[in-house]
Amino acid sequence: MPTVTEWSLNVWCQQYSGRWRVECPAGPCSYVSPLMKIFIAIALLLQISCARAEELASEFPSAANAFLERELPVMEAAVVAKDRSYFMPALERMKAFLAEWGGNSPKGSAALDSFPACTNAVSDFLIGGLCRISPPGSICEPNTFLPRLENNVRQCQELARATHP
Repeated sequence: MPTVTEWSLNVWCQQYSGRWRVECPAGPCSYVSPLMKIFIAIALLLQISCARAEELASEFPSAANAFLERELPVMEAAVVAKDRSYFMPALERMKAFLAEWGGNSPKGSAALDSFPACTNAVSDFLIGGLCRISPPGSICEPNTFLPRLENNVRQCQELARATHP
């Protein structure tokens, strides 16, 4: 009798005498208890949610660009005023934004992994602001970090335009 791991997505179920009968292309495999029905339903729901997550991943550049468009002007004003009080609440907003896109997932995130320029722009913009109001070299190397940050922001803007013209 095949185990659960041997079943494939090609398996189809048919109600039979109050229990579910699973048939493989080669013939009957087993009878499925109510607990197994729940397991199969959960597996199918996970597959559907994963497909939806992949579909939503393409929305990440636009969302990241919108986030940066909201945050960057406020950060620029804080940098000009040398106001460090902006950065802690902004860090919480940035962490919440990335968490919405799977940033806290132990398996990673399709959105964050697929668009590294946007991911890096969102995760690094606060460091860039702090770098600009701190003594040179104390937080970052301004000659290398800031141009890379600007490049990531520009690439993210281009990706947002390309995915949502």
